[in-house]
Amino acid sequence: MSPPRKWTESSLSRATADRASVRRVVRGIARRWELAGSVVRFARGAPLLWKATRIENGKDREMRGTLASRGEQIDAYFARCPDTPRKLQIGAGHNLLSGWLNTDIEVQSSGVVFLDAQQPFPFEDQAFDYVFSEHVIEHMPYKGGLFMVRECFRVLKPGGTVRIGTPDAQRVSSLLSEVKSEAGRQYIRWSASDHLGLYGDGRSALQLRRPEWDIDPVHIRRCFPNVTEDCACFVVNSLFRAYGHQFLYDFKTLSALLIEAGFSGLSRCAPGESAHTDLVEIDSHGTRIGTDANLFETMVVEGTKPGPRSARTAVDTVRT
Repeated sequence: MSPPRKWTESSLSRATADRASVRRVVRGIARRWELAGSVVRFARGAPLLWKATRIENGKDREMRGTLASRGEQIDAYFARCPDTPRKLQIGAGHNLLSGWLNTDIEVQSSGVVFLDAQQPFPFEDQAFDYVFSEHVIEHMPYKGGLFMVRECFRVLKPGGTVRIGTPDAQRVSSLLSEVKSEAGRQYIRWSASDHLGLYGDGRSALQLRRPEWDIDPVHIRRCFPNVTEDCACFVVNSLFRAYGHQFLYDFKTLSALLIEAGFSGLSRCAPGESAHTDLVEIDSHGTRIGTDANLFETMVVEGTKPGPRSARTAVDTVRT
C-alpha cells in the first residue's frame, strides 16, 4: 500500500494554477459558444433586419420627397387664391374640399399636403381666413390638441374662424344612463349591431381591423340579449378605445382649450351647419357613419380670432 500523498506548498500551488487554468479554458469556450450563438441568431435575423431597414429607408426617402414638394404645393395654393378666402383643412383624408388647402398626416392622394398637426405648421402668421378640422383632435393627447389649436390661432387672420368637429364625450357618456333618449337608443342599436358587428355572424370592418373586438356573437346574444339596453358599455368603450382615440372632449373642455389659445365668440352648431357660407356642409363624417349617427355623436364648435375681419372675407363668406 502506497504511503499517503503529502501536499507540499509547491504541489498546492500547481493544483491551484491548474484549476485556474481550467476555469479560464471553460470561460473561453463559453464566450466562444455565446459568440457563435450570436452569429447564428444574427444570421437568422439578418434577412428580416435587412428588409426592415430597406422599408425604413424607403419611408425616409418618401418623406423627404413629400417634404420637398410640400413647399411647392403650398405656394401653388396661395397663388391660386390671391383674392379669395384662404382655407386650411387639417386631416382631410378622402374629403378633398374645393378651394381649400387639404392636409393630412397620411398623404393618400396628390391633392393632399403633408401636415403633422402636433408639429409647427409650415405657414406664416395670419395666412388663412378659415381652418377646419373634423374628427382629428381626438386622435392626439390633450397636449397635442392644445398645440394644434394654438397653431390654428397663429395661422388665422384676425377675424378668421376655426371649426372643429369631434365626438362629444358628454353625449357619449350619457349612453350609460338608465334613462336614454330615443336618439341615444338608436345610436346604441346602430353601433352595436352594424358598426361594431357584435350581433352579426360575419365580421365587421372594425373587427377585421381590430381582432380584440371580434367577440363570439353567441356569447353576446346570451349575455346581452337587449341591444339598446345591454350594449351601451360596449359602445362607449369603442368610442374611447377602438379607433385610435386618445382624448375625447365635452363642450366645456373644448371651449376652454379654444379660449386659452385666444379664440372668442365660441358657438356650437350641428354638422353641416354654420353662420359662414364657406363652412356650410363641408363635414364628411356623416357620409361614413350615417347622418343620424353623426348628428348624435359629433360636436362642432367654431371660434373667432379677435380682430377686424378682412373686408373680402366679411362680404363674401358671412351669411346674412
